[in-house]
Amino acid sequence: MNLRIRLRSLLRPVVRYLAFFYYNSYYQEGDGKLTLGHHIGQCNVLFNTASGDVTVGDYTIFGYNTMVLTGRHLFDGGKRASLKDVDLDKSELNKHLGWGGGPEEVPPRGFDINIGRTVVSSHPVPLLPEE
Repeated sequence: MNLRIRLRSLLRPVVRYLAFFYYNSYYQEGDGKLTLGHHIGQCNVLFNTASGDVTVGDYTIFGYNTMVLTGRHLFDGGKRASLKDVDLDKSELNKHLGWGGGPEEVPPRGFDINIGRTVVSSHPVPLLPEE
């Protein structure tokens, strides 16, 4: 029993150090700019910067699997903008558009997200820019 207590006190700092890197992880998708403040808690956060930049203030905490999404698809008359003049069957659709609909459908700028200081978001929640 005494050995167990000694091992626990020795291994606890090592496990905490390694767990910090496991829980403090994020993934960025897109060409926009991602600016993170100091002391950010992030647990598998997805930052999509396809249609704008993301700025996160100091002391912000994200819950597990939070999605910060700037990317969006443009619609014209209830139809995806890139499909407006396309008359293809569904098997040819992906070859024509690629993933996401192309530049005519996904705006490259204008949907920035600014998250203030000392913000806490629960999990899993998508954070979207204002219209």
